[in-house]
Amino acid sequence: MQNHSEIAEFLWHIADLIKDDYDAKDYEDVILPFTLLRRLDCVLEPTRQAVREAATKHKSVPEGTRHMLICKAARQALLAAGRPAHEANLTFYNTSEYSLATLIKTPADLGQNFGAYLAGFSANVKDILFNFSGGEEKGLAPIYETLLRKRLLFKITQSFAEADLSPATVDNHGMGTIFEYLIRKFKEASNEAAGQFYTPRDIIRLMVKLVFEPEHQARLRPSPDLCIRRDLAACERRNHNELCFG
Repeated sequence: MQNHSEIAEFLWHIADLIKDDYDAKDYEDVILPFTLLRRLDCVLEPTRQAVREAATKHKSVPEGTRHMLICKAARQALLAAGRPAHEANLTFYNTSEYSLATLIKTPADLGQNFGAYLAGFSANVKDILFNFSGGEEKGLAPIYETLLRKRLLFKITQSFAEADLSPATVDNHGMGTIFEYLIRKFKEASNEAAGQFYTPRDIIRLMVKLVFEPEHQARLRPSPDLCIRRDLAACERRNHNELCFG
C-alpha cells in the first residue's frame, strides 16, 4: 500500500503531462480539481448503482425530498458494503453513470460524457466545484474544456483514475496532508511566497463545511482568514470518519 507521501508525489507528477501546455502557475487549476474528483469517486463508488436507481425512481418528487431519498439509498448501499454506520451518512452523491475510471472507456465521447459526469453531482458538491471553474455563472465546463481542447483530457483522466484515494487507503488527515503538499508544490513551482494559499484554503474550508457541518451546505461563502491546519484540527476534534478533504 502506498503511503501518503507516495500518493502526493504521484499526483504532483501528473503535472508533467501538461507542462508543455500550461504555465507552472496554472498547474493547480488542473491537479486540485481532479484530485477532488478522484477522492469523490473513491468514496462514492459503493453507492453508484443505488444512487442512480433512486434518482430515476424519484425523478418526479420535489428536489428537497429527492435529495433525502437519494442520500438514504447511498447510506443503505454503504452499510451493505460493510461500512460502519458512522461512515455511511454521506450527504452528497453523483447520479450520472460515470466516474473517472469509466469515462476513459469511451475516449471518443469523453468531452460530452465528462460534462454529464460533473452535472451528476449533488448541488452541494457543485458549490465546491464552482470554486475551480470560476463561479456558477461560468458553469463547470472550465474544469475540463481547456484540457479537452489541448487533447490532454484523456491522459489526465486516465492518470487520476489510477490513484487510490479511497478512505481505506487515505484517511481524513492523510487527505488533508496530500492537499497541503500539493498546494505547497504549486506555490514553489510558480515562485509565489509561502502562505499565499488563499484560493485552495477557501476550497478546503468549503469541503470541511460540506462534510462535517450539514447545516452549512447552502451556498457557502469562502473566507480567506482560515488556515488549512485549523480546518484539519476541527475535523479531527469531531471524531467523525466520513470523508474529509482538508
